Order: sequence, then C-alpha cells, then structure tokens
Amino acid sequence: MKHISQASAAGDAPGSTCASASGINPQCPFSDLPDYASSLKKIIDAIPNPVFFREDGRSHMVFNRAFVEAFGASGWKIIDEMTVRPSFAGPSSEMPGSGDGPSGGTGARSREFSFRHTDCTLHYATCNMAPYSPSDGSKAGTVGVISDITAHRRMEEELRRSEERYRTLFEESNDGFFQALVDGTITDVSPAVVSLLGYSSADELKGMNWIDICVDPSERQRFKAELAG
Repeated sequence: MKHISQASAAGDAPGSTCASASGINPQCPFSDLPDYASSLKKIIDAIPNPVFFREDGRSHMVFNRAFVEAFGASGWKIIDEMTVRPSFAGPSSEMPGSGDGPSGGTGARSREFSFRHTDCTLHYATCNMAPYSPSDGSKAGTVGVISDITAHRRMEEELRRSEERYRTLFEESNDGFFQALVDGTITDVSPAVVSLLGYSSADELKGMNWIDICVDPSERQRFKAELAG
C-alpha cells in the first residue's frame, strides 16, 4: 500500500483527503485508499481468528484464511444456519454495549456453538456477530468474528471433575477433613469429623474455631497468636 501522508498542523496536505491532524480520518472510505482491495484482504487474512461476512438474503459469504483452516470448505453452512436460524447453537445473548447505537441498539449478539474442526477434533467457539448496513444500502449483511474456546471449556470440565473427585474423597473417606479460614474459623467439615467429635451435623461445627476444639486449652492462645502473626 502506498504511503498516505498525515495532515500538517496548518491543515490537510494537498491530495491527502484521508488524513487529519490526529491521523487517518475514520470517515475515509476504504475505496479511497490506493490498492485498498488487495491490502484489505491481506489484513483480514492476517487476523488469527476466523472472520466472515454473510450477505443478507443470500448464502454468499466471504471469509478469511483462518476461517478456512478451522471450518474447511463447508464451513459456510454453519454460519449460514447460525445467522438465519435463531435456535441454532442454543440461545444468543446481546453483547455488552450493543444497546448504545443511535437507533436504540446495534443488534450485536454472541453465540456459543460446537463444530468439527478440519483436524477432525471437536471444538467449542463463540461467534460475535453484528449487522452491517452501508449507507448506500448495498451488500447489507452480517459480519462476525469467531473465537475458539475449546481450551477454556476443557479446563472448566477438568476443574468440575477435580471438584467431584475431591468431594467424593471429602465425603466418603474415614479420615477427617475440615476447611478453615486463616483465623481458624471452620467453613466445612467431612462426615468423619462430625462423627469423631460427636456432633450431629456439619452445620454445628461451621463457624466454630478449630483451635478451640482441637488444641489443649493451655496452648490455644499461642496457636491463635501464631495464626494472627
């Protein structure tokens, strides 16, 4: 792309209709930039996230390299259904800030969905979409950016399984377990502790201080001072 000089402090440079004192004029159409079509394609292809544009009333779509790498040649079918069928991929949610538009809302929305990656593995993703309506009314449609959240979903699932394993150990072990705050206040106890100490339920122990229960009276103040320190 050819260099576009910025405007000087005194005013716009001759022939530089797309520049201003603060940089590139946001109102400047891409078509005013030299070689804008090929440059814009390179820019979009460089985006690591899948990006697409679906024209209203048609299945015609344009997308970047990352989209093809993730979805393959038939990926447009997923987006076609997602933008047409509201029930596809579950309920959508309005994106933050989407109600700030001059018409009461931009219509931006987000969806979560799963898909089969080109490497044949199951992936999870979010798709952030917004309507695109040029002022001249041509080629209105939906533009979207997709973020792969597979790693995040797998971490959540592993955390859930870990919590289930911990809870099973906590509830079924013959050894006694308890959780307490730094000051010694009990927040949770296992059934084994309840039975060992002769209480009828865990609720009776919650809120008590384990030092008052487990430590010899002559040593309690020392223990509490050490915890406080």
